[in-house]
Amino acid sequence: MTRRGWVMVVTGVVLVTAGVLADYPELVVIGLAALAAVGMAAVWMIRGARLSVRRTDLPDRVAEGTPVPGRLTVRNEGARRSLPLVVTDVVAGTAVHVALPSLSGGEEHHADYVIPALPRGVHRVPPLVVGQSDPLRLMRRDHVLGQEWHLRAYPRWVPITPPPTGGPRDLEGPTSSSSPQGGVAFHSLRAYQPGDDWRLVHWRSTARAGQLLVRHNVIPDEPRHLVVLDTDPRAYVDDAFESAVRVAASLCVSASRAGQPVELRSTDPMCPCEPVDTWSANEIVGLDRLATVFPAAPRPFAELVDDIASSDRGVVLTIVTGSGGARAAEASAVRAAFLLCCLVEIGRSRSAPVEGVVQVTATDVHDFAANWTVLVGR
Repeated sequence: MTRRGWVMVVTGVVLVTAGVLADYPELVVIGLAALAAVGMAAVWMIRGARLSVRRTDLPDRVAEGTPVPGRLTVRNEGARRSLPLVVTDVVAGTAVHVALPSLSGGEEHHADYVIPALPRGVHRVPPLVVGQSDPLRLMRRDHVLGQEWHLRAYPRWVPITPPPTGGPRDLEGPTSSSSPQGGVAFHSLRAYQPGDDWRLVHWRSTARAGQLLVRHNVIPDEPRHLVVLDTDPRAYVDDAFESAVRVAASLCVSASRAGQPVELRSTDPMCPCEPVDTWSANEIVGLDRLATVFPAAPRPFAELVDDIASSDRGVVLTIVTGSGGARAAEASAVRAAFLLCCLVEIGRSRSAPVEGVVQVTATDVHDFAANWTVLVGR
């Protein structure tokens, strides 16, 4: 019952009581009318309209700091006309109220609304709350409709030039199942498919297997890019960690869009380390991980690179950390095992120069992009 409804009940009881005590029938009639209105409101709520409400066109992923467009689809499943109502959508602790008009039986309505900008992270969006009331607003009932939703806000990134890989692609370099087809490097044998070049048929294997087998030739893999994000809270001041996350996102996206398989790892012990042969050029993988990474006590740096620290892997390593130079010695120690080693420090202080390591110092992601272009993207 609403505040207005309680006022109506109290007023009705007071008027009826006063009318009886004062032998004033007019007060009794008015009081009974007030109580009757409350009773009719209760009957109305019991026979309220049947509505279905669902979210449509709400994305799964958005960039942090940008408003999120949403749409509600409401349908009156009953025969009675519904009153105007309000649907409440709560995202990241912020309630968004969407007013909906009266709907006749079977009518459907679409309402567009905007969810305020979200911080980086994975946000639980609970089911919708639909508030229904009677014509006099004496009673109100909230219905929880729809399904729970999870909205992932990934970090903002800026376009940059991917790091140089030290020369042209090796025509006979390493291959994988994800390598693009059409090259001259042999990867494996596979079953013949209509349209395959007959010159690729491997007759000896065909005779042994009893079916046509062809050589699966691919273009050798591009050099791979490993981005390591330092999550040690001692390395960052103020909001420098968020800037570091955006820098890591920029590196992952730039490598992915250049066709380079990329892996995002962090010193957070909960962050997985995928085998090098499973890396892909799908930027969503790195962005999804960066949406959930937060400062945490670090694990040993060696655990992040030992599985790929060999000179024949063709891997570019970029370490993103805070200021102070804590990771400079580690970058120097593994430099020889990688095609290229870069150290990005977020803050105002810079570590001492490290031989063989490309060092970039920046205060935020935009400063990083400018400095990176000067040092690496030339």
